[in-house]
Formats: sequence, C-alpha cells, structure tokens
Amino acid sequence: MKQLFYLCCMLLLPVMLSAQGDLSVITTNNPDSVNFSDLSFLKHVLKDVQVVSLGEQSHGDGATFDAKVRLIKYLHEELGYNVIAFESGLYDCTKANELIQAGGSAEEYLFKAIFGIWDCKEVGKLATYINETKKSSSPLLLSGFDCQVGGRIAKKDFIADVNQFVKELERKTGKQLFTDTVSVNEALRKAVKFSNFFTKLSSADTAILSATFAHIFEAADNAGLSDATTQYWTRVLNSLMVDYRRKFEKNSIRDITMSENVLWLLKEKYKGQKIILWAASAHLAYNVSLVDDKYLSNHTTMGDKLKHKLGNEYYSMLFTSYHGKSKAGIINLKVDRPAVNGIEQFFYAARKPFLFGDLREKSAGGLCDHDGNTKVFGHKPLKMKLCEMADGIFYIENMYPATY
Repeated sequence: MKQLFYLCCMLLLPVMLSAQGDLSVITTNNPDSVNFSDLSFLKHVLKDVQVVSLGEQSHGDGATFDAKVRLIKYLHEELGYNVIAFESGLYDCTKANELIQAGGSAEEYLFKAIFGIWDCKEVGKLATYINETKKSSSPLLLSGFDCQVGGRIAKKDFIADVNQFVKELERKTGKQLFTDTVSVNEALRKAVKFSNFFTKLSSADTAILSATFAHIFEAADNAGLSDATTQYWTRVLNSLMVDYRRKFEKNSIRDITMSENVLWLLKEKYKGQKIILWAASAHLAYNVSLVDDKYLSNHTTMGDKLKHKLGNEYYSMLFTSYHGKSKAGIINLKVDRPAVNGIEQFFYAARKPFLFGDLREKSAGGLCDHDGNTKVFGHKPLKMKLCEMADGIFYIENMYPATY
C-alpha cells in the first residue's frame, strides 16, 4: 500500500508543480543568496497583505531560521515590509531598536532583547542585515509583541525606564503615582526576574502592581494624554500585568494580548507600515480547534484574533519538514517522520529541497483536497484541516538544528 501511495505521488507531483497557482519551487534557504528570483511569486501571493507571519515548528529549527532571514530580506527589499516583530518583549525589542537606530550594534542589542532560543548563528545573520539597513533610507526596524519582559535589556533598564516615565507623568498630571517607590520597584524587579519562569508573584506584589498601574492608567486617562509615549507605556505596563496574571489563569490571555500589541503596532506606532512577525507556528495559525490535539484545539491563538480583525490583510505562513534534526536545549533531536498520508509525503515526492504552497489557492498542488496530516506544530504528525488554519506553507526537506 505504501509503495502504491509513493508511486502515485511521484506521478502526480510534476503535474501539480506545473499548474498555475500550485506549488512554487524555492531554490535555496541560504540567507546570503542575493538572487531573489525564486521568491518573486510572493509579490502576487502577498498583494494587499499588511502583516505576514513566519512560523516555525519548534524553536530550534536552524534550516527554518535561515529560510526566514532570507524571506525577511526579500520582503523588506522588494515588498516594503519595514518592521520585524518578534515573539519577544514589546519593551525589550522597542528599547533595542532605539539603541540600534541611535548607532548601537544589532549584533549586541538584538540578542539582549529577544529570547535566548534565537541567540544563534542563523539569527545572527538577521542582526547583521539590520545593521546594514540602518544606514539606508529605509531601515529594517525591530519590535516585539510579547507580554513577557525576559530579555537582558529588561533586567538592566526596565525599572529605571518605568520610573522615568512615571516621573514625567506625575509632572504632567500633578499627581503622585508611586506612593511606595521601594515596594513598587521590588515588585517590578520580581516581575521581570520571573517573567520567563513558572514562579508566581506573591499576592502582595501583584496587589501593589495592580493598584499602581490602575493609578497610572486613570491619571493618564483623566488628563486626556494620548501621546505616543503614554500610549506605549500604558501598553507595556498592561502587558506586564497580563504576564504575571497568566500564571494564575489557564486561558489564552497571552495570545490575546500579543494580538492586541500587534494591532497597536500596525494601527498606531507603525501606522502605514507593513509588518513581519517571527513566532512559533502555534501562535500564528488560526482555527486551531481543527487540530486533533487536546491542547491546541482548546486554545485561542494570536492568529485567530489577527485573522478576525485583518482578514486577508493577515497572512500566516507555516513551515514543515520531511526529516532531519532540530535543537532542543543542548541536544540535537531527530525530528519525527511524517505520517504515511502526511502532506510532507506529497512535497517529498517532488524531489525538491524547498517548496511553497499558497493555501489561499485552493488547488495548491492538491494540498487542500488532502485529508490533512502534517507536522507544522512541534514536528509532530497531527491530523488537521491545514487550509482552514493557515495561508501558506513552506516545505524544507532536510531540517538541521540551530547553531548556538
């Protein structure tokens, strides 16, 4: 039966690949490749798209990281996407961008802002590119959208920057907002320290932060302050409040907040700009109730909210692979093989190392007619209705681990 399945795939894929609107062959994932002719199909695919999101099966996928850096270069240079926003702290990445654009090195500040899972050689090429573009008339700007504040920048500067904002707000409103500065700062220190851990803040710490933030929000609102700085800090502090509260609640509050942060970036901070998102596929897909998985099927994702708000202006690009290895901590783990009826089998039969399927084109090489089983989440073969959950899929035959 397996032999018959593979024979059918081998016979049908060349026909599929030749059909207009089906699968597109990508020649390389090498981010140093300056010939983008193989990516030119994206001009049509991403027409009128304001937010394109680039997923990853796991956070240790070196081949995917390389492919994403190359895609980012193309999207920036050819399609005018000028903001790259990571699944990392809104505060951390905003601070890093300010330091980079002021003359600092992206090789230093990018990795002080984003989560350590991306502190690798592959993402280092993105840092180099950000450095190169900042000298141009159209720099690639860095942002984050996560409610967490886990970067080294936050550990060093967050408390001082919050205090500076509050002092300026007190001057504008004539109100004292920090009634117990020592206790507030100690609670902030713990919130930052434990942001990426399961450790919960004490009830005393959550109480003083919640009360203090409420005073700040009320004072800014009553004074009618809507300047960019006040908007930004209101969003940062609200995100921090969500971060420590999410450890007490088993719901989708983090994804919902991330979607709100992305929409704020799109509608306010970077109004008129197009944005690229870098995150795990589990945050970027939508309609994940269509996955045969207990955790995912009960989860509201950032992608759900963005798709609802933006419609076809949001494009979710997921990644998958056939075989290879991925990094998990210090270990190189062999990734799972696809299911016998997995979508990856159709890609593999084409004998091309890289392929792309635009899932909005419902022919899509037959992908949308297939009873979908794919490895887009955690390299684990799962049954799902992929074409109702994402807009595009980037196939990599051989996954290799990130280099740390």
